[in-house]
Amino acid sequence: MNKENSVSEIVSHLAIGLGPSNLSLAALASDHDDLNIVFLEKKKRFGWHEGSLLPFSTMQSSYIRDLVTLADPTNKFSFISYLHKTKKLYHFMAAGFENIPRFEFNEYYKWAAQQLSNVHFDEWINEVRYEDGQFRVHTSKRIILAKNLILGTGSIPYFPEHSVLDIEGNAFHGSEYCKKDKGIFRNKKVAIVGGGQTGAEIFLDLFEGEAAQPSELTWISRRSLFNPMEESPFHSEIFTPHFSEFFYSLEQESKNKLLEQHKLASDGISPETLQTIYKKLYFNKYQGKGALIPNLLVNTDVVQQNLNGNNFSLEIKNKVTNSISNLDADIIIYCTGLEHKLPEFLNPIKPMLTFDKSGIETNKDFSAKLPPEIENKIYIQNGSTSSWGVSDRNLVLGAWRSAKIINSMLDFEAYDLETENTFVGWE
Repeated sequence: MNKENSVSEIVSHLAIGLGPSNLSLAALASDHDDLNIVFLEKKKRFGWHEGSLLPFSTMQSSYIRDLVTLADPTNKFSFISYLHKTKKLYHFMAAGFENIPRFEFNEYYKWAAQQLSNVHFDEWINEVRYEDGQFRVHTSKRIILAKNLILGTGSIPYFPEHSVLDIEGNAFHGSEYCKKDKGIFRNKKVAIVGGGQTGAEIFLDLFEGEAAQPSELTWISRRSLFNPMEESPFHSEIFTPHFSEFFYSLEQESKNKLLEQHKLASDGISPETLQTIYKKLYFNKYQGKGALIPNLLVNTDVVQQNLNGNNFSLEIKNKVTNSISNLDADIIIYCTGLEHKLPEFLNPIKPMLTFDKSGIETNKDFSAKLPPEIENKIYIQNGSTSSWGVSDRNLVLGAWRSAKIINSMLDFEAYDLETENTFVGWE
């Protein structure tokens, strides 16, 4: 056999990608030696949205929703275990965080990843094929045969169709913001497009950043206001196993209605961030120290981006008055969210999958719906919003989903996932 085509390893389960979802799976799977599972990640080390990890960014959910606790509170990879092992526990308690700093969760994730022997970094996938009842995976280092796959390839930046990128690096996605030299914003006209949490945090960072403050700062949102995230206790019940399984049982038309209704339960701005921004605007105006007076535009669509010499011109439309105007900018930051999109290396097996407009259709064990003659499974992490609702693209049910996948892999109930009902009746 040609060496280039020889198989280096045969495994039962191969997990592709190592974000929080597959890291949760790896942490829980560490208690099950019989799983025979390998995790591959193209990055050289673990990193969680580090391009938008601003120093003041905080979690929008409880630290109890970590990698393992909601499935197995005794697991050694809990956030509390991390604090204990890194000698931070008493300081963390004394700090009394209402919202956990995101950098701390990033450190927690890295701590967990470093302890897992079946996680391989700096190894990317070139191609995945389905041959003779197995998945044949060509990586940058070897060929692996696997009975089942777990796809945790995550989301990629979404850009509007009109956007033009990489023009001297001055039009880019908000997920790249922290990788930029802050000096590029000094005395420039900066436009932020997108009214979600990332847009809010970048706006606040530029507004407060006196050393590299823009000469003009415009924040544009399509929404009617800079809307807060819906985070009452009743909204929290959307992010429970009970509701997720109710959502799964619905017809697709009903699911689509709920997805629209629950948009701000996951895509709004934290009230704390909005309060901080408003206070900054207040002091900036009434203390008389701020030379920068930002423009905040709501109900506004960006309909076209044009290059005007060395600068940009944005054609914007007010959705209430239908008036159209132009906005000049030196730098455009698109905080337009993320989208789930299969990587090209999965193209050979893409025909096996069934898609809806909100993701891949899955079974109750989070395996993709495949042709009936195929006995193998492709488990989907964070890619089946159409099946499970807004919680699927959120961190909050990661441990529960990973435990369901492990139960399916082992073909018995290794984890008791029966949980309490919600107070709200959804039927």
